[in-house]
Order: sequence, then structure tokens, then C-alpha cells
Amino acid sequence: MSNNNYHIYVENDKLGLKDPRNRTVLFAVYEAIDFIDVNTPIRICRDGKWGLMDLRGNTVVEAMYSSMHSPYNGMIAVENNGKYGFIDYKGNVIIPLIYDSVEHFASAEECFGVPSVWVEKDGRCGAINNKGEVIIPFEFGDARQMKGYAIVGNGKLCGVVNFKNEFIVPMTECNIDFLADDIVGIYPEDSKGDMISIVNLTTRERCDCSNMGISDISDYGFVDGYAVVNRDSVKNIIDRQFHLLFSEWHDEIVMLEKGQVLISDKDSWQLYDKIGGKGMLCQYDDDYVYLPDGKTMYCRNQHNDTISVEPGITNLAYLAADNDEDTVKYQMNLYQKTVKFKEGVTRIRNGWEGVSSDYSFVRKPEIDIYLPSTLNKVHPEAFLGILPRIRNVYVPYGMSYSIYLILPPYLRPLIKEESRRVKDIFSDIRKSGFMRTPLNYILDIDERFEKRLPKAIARLVLYLLTILVMIPIMIGFFAAKDTILPIESIVKTTFISIGIIAAILPAFIIEMRKMIIGYIFRYIYCMLGWVATLCIIVGFVYFALFGANKYIGGEKSQYTSGVAQDFTRHESRSSHYYTMDVYVSKFNRIYDVRIPDLNEFYIGKIYNVKYHKGLFGLYVFDDAE
Repeated sequence: MSNNNYHIYVENDKLGLKDPRNRTVLFAVYEAIDFIDVNTPIRICRDGKWGLMDLRGNTVVEAMYSSMHSPYNGMIAVENNGKYGFIDYKGNVIIPLIYDSVEHFASAEECFGVPSVWVEKDGRCGAINNKGEVIIPFEFGDARQMKGYAIVGNGKLCGVVNFKNEFIVPMTECNIDFLADDIVGIYPEDSKGDMISIVNLTTRERCDCSNMGISDISDYGFVDGYAVVNRDSVKNIIDRQFHLLFSEWHDEIVMLEKGQVLISDKDSWQLYDKIGGKGMLCQYDDDYVYLPDGKTMYCRNQHNDTISVEPGITNLAYLAADNDEDTVKYQMNLYQKTVKFKEGVTRIRNGWEGVSSDYSFVRKPEIDIYLPSTLNKVHPEAFLGILPRIRNVYVPYGMSYSIYLILPPYLRPLIKEESRRVKDIFSDIRKSGFMRTPLNYILDIDERFEKRLPKAIARLVLYLLTILVMIPIMIGFFAAKDTILPIESIVKTTFISIGIIAAILPAFIIEMRKMIIGYIFRYIYCMLGWVATLCIIVGFVYFALFGANKYIGGEKSQYTSGVAQDFTRHESRSSHYYTMDVYVSKFNRIYDVRIPDLNEFYIGKIYNVKYHKGLFGLYVFDDAE
């Protein structure tokens, strides 16, 4: 990241900000920092509340808002208690917090003379100016804003209006989606059938899709002024004036950055430059594009967790025609969480300053970089652009000092040596007391398969067996979670105590006679072996006891009441969901219930909790309504 060379740093899992001379501007005490440029206040989050700071470290707005949008066009949307309003860059409240939802405040140029924004109030949408005055009445059920325009709807009717309250696309029974800032696609009302037309809202030009043989358009719409369109099973590209780029339709087209396109016909790929109008043959494997120079690898699959850099590849963060430092290269954005430079890579160039489009808003570092033993040179600013996102820099076992001398100073504190290879670790374990446990049969099973089956099939069989073992264990633990035990704390304490004793005692008996310094690890390995074995045994006991109790036989379902007490947000890579705690007084227990939307939750809400008595007489929670 290089926003005027200011950069975010991480210390004790908190974020701070440093200037181009590496002097501290903001101490690392914040959960989140959003730094855009030197002319824009810095958004900070502390103790779950948002505020503003300046580049001198002075507080502009105390951390007092529940949420705060990024600064945009001189205004910042803020929220407290579910109501939104706007403040300026000095923290003055310009528009009171009275709206249910807001968009970004668009500039005067985007809004045809008057800075304006779409807002929602009392379930209706309209637009206000930067003084809070209503310029478009609250007459619409919903509105989706893009620069200067909004798709508005009332029931089945849909249209496009600008900030002068002029209808560019009249209200009619259809579906409309933005394909770019000022281009929309019009679809049948039931979303079935081919696209009807495409409209350029600036020029008012309309493209009749049926006349051009266009049935649909790619999900990501227009990119750099172009879009991929479909006609049955073949594809083409149109520009903003709705002209087809190619005279012939192709089997596959993949849009890249900076005017580059991948075109496929009969499994042959070429990289085409839309601006220059030239193409070159290349190799493409869904993740990477390899250029004919043999030195340039372009990562296409941006959301793949790992990118692997092959030996000989010198241009990674750019798409380039050759390896000349002076050549203009095409920068791309990456979102990987692991970057592995394979053995044979000797040099890492500069060019990572644009790795992620959202690098300035960082909650925690998440990128791991793996360096090879063959590395001999790293550009001084190679990774400076993504420094806030780097968690660790892994180097081969035993090479931390030699690579330490190669790396720039800002990366040296992040160095960690890789552990010994898993194969070597298991080789050591096989020679240790670990083999004096029932788990030795599991550790040997892959070798037995490989003696009788091809290696790939043997591995597949091993994975399938692992899955088959884990399924009943998971079923048992989930069933146990919903089971109401009359003396739950005593049962859990007993289970844990028996597990600890049963894990330590066998290892103690087997290895204690050799408990000298040279054999301490044999004892630890032996104990871990018994722990792993007991975990598997307990999992199957849970499956047999709690799984059977919940899913086999039992009495009919009954109902009781429960009260919502709290909620928890759960994050995943692509989505999130909520669970709430429902207290059931009948059993004096708290039951976790998944809810799709936080709007369905409020403290004190009464739920009907469904439960039944299982096969072994233990009550089980089923659902809450």
C-alpha cells in the first residue's frame, strides 16, 4: 500500500498508521483504520465505535458512531441506533440521523448540478440534497443508486430516474439491473427469457438485443467500457456504443484488466489487446495465464486462496510482454491469502503496491508469504504495498539468517522458519513411542494401500475412509450439543477427567522406565497417540449414545416457551450468519438458534421451543419458532 507512502502497521493485533519517514502518526490501538489520502480524514474504529482522526494524530470526531461509511464527496454517512445521517469532514452534523438507510453522497457533477443522495424513510425511498432538502419525493418502494441515476420500483413496476426527477426509462413491468455506472440492462418481469434491451443512460442510446442476436450479458457487466455478451453457446464483446468488437463469435471469452481479453476457439487460447487490436498465443489453465516469453505469469483466479509462482517467472504482479524494467506493465489486483514462491525462484521484483483494492481497511493481517531456498534478491519495495496484510514470511528450515540478509528491513520481523516437512515428522514419530498406541494401525494404513494400489487411488481410499470415520463423530457431537443432560456439568467434568487420566496413564506406564532427557519426546508422542485414539473412541460413543437418542425412536415432539437473550455473528469467507441464545426456563438451559437476518432478533422475544424425549429418555431440542 502506498497512499502518499503512509502505511498501516500492526502491533499486538491492533492497527496504527506511520508516515513516509516511518514516524508514528497513530499508535496501534485501533481495531480498524481506513486511510484514503492526505486530504481526507482517517476513519478509525476503537472499542467497536467509529470516529475520525487527522494526520497530526488529533481527534476530529470522537469514536461515538455504531457505523461510519467511507468519506465520499465531502460527506460521511454515520449511524447510531439504526438511524443514519451525514457529517462533513470536520465532524459537523449536516443532515440529522433520521433515515433508515442511505447511499453515498454523490457530487454535483454526478447529480446534474446539486450534490444529492438517495435515502429511505418510513419504508419509502426518495432523494435529498446536501442541505437535507427533499428534491425527489418519497414515492418509491425501493431504489438502487449509481452515479447520477437510480433504478426505482413500485411493486412490479420498474424504471430509471435521474436526480432531476426525469425518467430515462419509464416505469413498466420489467426487471432492470445496472451493467455500468450509466448503462442498464432490461429483462422480462419474471426474469425468464432473453434480455430485452440495453440502455446507455448518458447518451439515451438503446440496443435492441434481439436485433443483434444477444441473448444475455456476463454477470460482471461492463469492464473498462466493454462487456461479454452471449448468443446461445458462443460469445462476443460490445462497447458502450453497442458495437460488436469481433466479426466472428468465439467459444469462450474471459475479460482481464487493462484492456486484455482471453479468447478461446477449439481449446486454443490467445491473449488479445482490445486497444491495440493485436493478439498472441498463450497458455491458460483457469488460474494462470502464461505468456510466450516464458517469464510472465498472470493470475486470473483472483479469489483462489493460494497463488504459486513457478521458477523462471519474474513478472508476477503485472501482465507484461517482456521482462524489461522500462516496459509499461499492466497492474492487476490480487486477493490471495497465501503466496508461495517455488524452489528455483531467484528474484522477486517490485510491483505489489496494487495487490488489493481494499488494503487500507484492514482488520488483521491475513497473507502468508513462502520464500524458497534459491532466493538471492528481493526488491527493497517489493512487498511494501501489502505490508499491513502480511501475517508471516516463511523461510525454509534452517535458512532464516541467510534470507534475513536478503529481505528489506520491514519484512525481517515477520520471518518464521518453516517446520520440518510433514513426511519427516511422521518418520520421526514412527520411530518413537507413538507407535505404542492403537493409532499405529491408522498411521500405517496408507503404506499398506500403496503396496497394493496405485498411489493416487491409495490416497483417495484413505481420504474416503477418513471422511467415513468423521461423519458419525460429527453427528454424535452435534446431537450431544442439542441433548439436555440433567447433570451436564458433572458429566462433562467426568468425561474430561477420564480422558486426561486415560491419555496420560498408558503413556506413563509404557515410557516411564525411559523417562530421561533423551526419551522425553517419546513419552509426549505416546501420550498424544492415546489422546488421538481416545478422541476417536469418544466420538463414536457420542454417536452411539446421543445420536441414537436423538434420531431413533423416542416420544412425540412437545413445545415450551423460550426467551431471546443475545445474538452472535459468525463470519465465513463468503458470507455471514447469526445465532441467538434462547433461554428455556423449563430445562434451565440456553439453546442456540440460527437466524438468517438480525432484523428478526430482539431481546425478550418469546419463541416456541420444540423438543422431544429420545430413545434413552434424554430430552433433545429440535427447533425454535
